[in-house]
Amino acid sequence: MRKKKTLVGIISLVLLVTLLVSIPGCSSNEAATDPSSTASQQTYKLKIVSGFTEGHTANSDFAFFTQELAKRSNNRIQTEVYLGTLGTTSEFYDMVKDGVVDIVMLGDAWAPNQFPLYAVNMLPFEYPNWWILTETMVELTRMGYFSELDPFKLLYIKPTLTMYPFFTDKKVTRLEDLKGLVLRSSGGSVFTDTTTALGATAKSLPGSETYMALSTGQVRGVITAIDNLVDRKFYETCKYGIKDAPIWSGTFFMLMNKDSWNRLPADLQLVIDEVSQEAYYYFARAMQQAEEEYWVEVESSGLTELYTIGSEEYERWKQACANVASDWAASMDAKGMKGTEILEQARKIVARYTE
Repeated sequence: MRKKKTLVGIISLVLLVTLLVSIPGCSSNEAATDPSSTASQQTYKLKIVSGFTEGHTANSDFAFFTQELAKRSNNRIQTEVYLGTLGTTSEFYDMVKDGVVDIVMLGDAWAPNQFPLYAVNMLPFEYPNWWILTETMVELTRMGYFSELDPFKLLYIKPTLTMYPFFTDKKVTRLEDLKGLVLRSSGGSVFTDTTTALGATAKSLPGSETYMALSTGQVRGVITAIDNLVDRKFYETCKYGIKDAPIWSGTFFMLMNKDSWNRLPADLQLVIDEVSQEAYYYFARAMQQAEEEYWVEVESSGLTELYTIGSEEYERWKQACANVASDWAASMDAKGMKGTEILEQARKIVARYTE
């Protein structure tokens, strides 16, 4: 049944991907340039950056994206891709905003003060799985909630896999076992508040420093996705993982510098829009396949013991974090933003997909 629902979700993603172009700031100019004009012969080089290193599943769309841009533009769009090699993730927001790079894969957790309302995507226990979260974020974006994206051209949204707790040296089976444990957090109040509500202590660290922190005992666990466990080799340090305790998911977005977008002729803008739609679907399909394979790989390796805590204990975890979402919404309301409204809308969308 779980696999069937996942496939239904991917089909829904295919339908929703066609909506991305209608998101404010995502539509291209209708008029195409004259093929005989000088502009139509000009080439444009785009610098693209990801914070994940080569081989990570989060980058699985990059080859498709860049190759299709070159192919459909007759090589008028050329790209330079930097995977985990150009700056730190905390610098990405300014890099794309200032035009140092043209396109960046950015997450709100990497720029927590820049996308305050977008943090709705990280609220714990609100989204049953990553594809429902992605559909929710697409719909909320279309509804115009994320004005913080307006300085950029949003190309497409990229989901993370659902995140689970993994521990270095303690087999946590009850909520009380989390007390006193220091767990890695990627930054932002939602992560910190969730970790605290569970009884643990959050230590903010970038992904690139997490392996060392786990191996040296600076942190004794991490809430992360199964692809990170493998691709960042956390399995070498985490002896235990709870496979029936999903905490949260998340989304990244592919953002383009507005000036870089505006300097392109209309026909190349159309190419980017079309390729972006297809890359969104391509990535979702790759994620679905990778998720299944990663769990099998980890279980067969025996390096990390995967176990369950049961629905009754899991419900205790959810109840411990029951106020995280409402507290976050209230904090947004206090800043003059529509926190409560967007949370209510998100829950309505989730309810449609889980009925």
